[in-house]
This record gives sequence, structure tokens and C-alpha cells, in this order.
Amino acid sequence: SLRALCKHLDKIDDKEIVKLNIPTGIPFIYDLDEELNPLIEKPVLERALDPKTAQTQAESVKKQTQ
Repeated sequence: SLRALCKHLDKIDDKEIVKLNIPTGIPFIYDLDEELNPLIEKPVLERALDPKTAQTQAESVKKQTQ
């Protein structure tokens, strides 16, 4: 799943990954080095092609699960 990929690439721990709401239909960009590690560390939603829209839609996803 996309959440599992984000967990692995961004080294997110088990307690934090359950808080991550990933919106559907939003492209995310990961620039990786030769060892497949992200070149720049930043929060997952800031990796979106449109971070503002990703944040807004992530909040909508969060509300659906409450």
C-alpha cells in the first residue's frame, strides 16, 4: 500500500504511521538516491505535487474515519 511505502521510505514508526491520512488521486514525488533513500527529508504531505491540496484532502480523509 502507499502507506507502507511511505512508512518504509520516510522511516515512520508504527505509532506515527496510523496518524497519516493519505488522500487519493494526489501524486507524490520522491527523489531517491542510488540506495533508494529520499534525497531530502520532509513530511509525506509536503512531497505531494500540490501540498496544499494534499493537506486539505488529508483532513477530509481524517474526518471520514472519525
